[in-house]
Amino acid sequence: MAEGIADATARWRDGDVIDVPAAMCRLSTAVTARCLVAGHERAGSPPPGADRLPTPGNRRLRHARQDLREFTRRLTADHRAAGTDRLDLLPTPLAAPDEDGRPPSGAEVHERLAAFLPAGPESTAATLSWAWTLLAANPAVRMRLHTELDTVLDGRPARLEDLPALPLTARIVSETRRLYPPPWILSRTATTDTELGGHRVPAGATLLYSPYLLHRRADLFPRPDRFDPDRWLTTARPAPGTRTPFGLGAHRCAGDAFGTATAVLAIATIAAHWAITPTPGRPVRPTRGPSLKPRPFTATLFRRVR
Repeated sequence: MAEGIADATARWRDGDVIDVPAAMCRLSTAVTARCLVAGHERAGSPPPGADRLPTPGNRRLRHARQDLREFTRRLTADHRAAGTDRLDLLPTPLAAPDEDGRPPSGAEVHERLAAFLPAGPESTAATLSWAWTLLAANPAVRMRLHTELDTVLDGRPARLEDLPALPLTARIVSETRRLYPPPWILSRTATTDTELGGHRVPAGATLLYSPYLLHRRADLFPRPDRFDPDRWLTTARPAPGTRTPFGLGAHRCAGDAFGTATAVLAIATIAAHWAITPTPGRPVRPTRGPSLKPRPFTATLFRRVR
């Protein structure tokens, strides 16, 4: 994770103007690829849903899929050649056995890789992009964050073992996800006849609910529109089940912990050295899509002096 963050920010220079969502997407993709396919130099991330028309874009898509399939084949072959017929050396999301305890085939690893690479980075990139706008608009929180980072990191990049010592950074991620949960609407299927809010819900019915609206209910979150990382302190933490940026229970997103660690380390490493100041006069607004990510917006990078 630390290497991916360092690589994504290595070319930043004082005074540069960047497209923040694009930069955060490159960063989170680099981290995800490095962690899922550690020790390999590249991984593809093919977009879904291409049709069969012989357009240049579709030809590139087919080539990307072939590249990813060949990469996955070499990945599994390399691990098996390391001395085991199983894929024990692969990261857990790719190597998890099926319900009968059988290791995944090469085709199954390919499908997992193709599914994980596009979805995970987008959610983390959205969280990071929103976090920079919130920190820019809340200088008091930003100053406290700098104090925590200067004390814990002393100028070095953040590492995984630093997470317990970065509680404010973690609360900033939690509060950002409360205000802007990556999946703004989710669905569930009723498994039995029941009643909800006075309405009959038959088995098999599809229910839609919105974490975005739930997180902004004043009866659950005092002053819900305010960016307040301290609402996640132990003494003030909202009731269980009221914050659902990645679902709950058996259907909770498998990449939640991974994305959280990535976001905390990225904010800590970047904020320790850079101020990301959105271009004034251009309000940042969400896009209309499956995830609540901001529309492209620019910001100026300022090298921070401790």
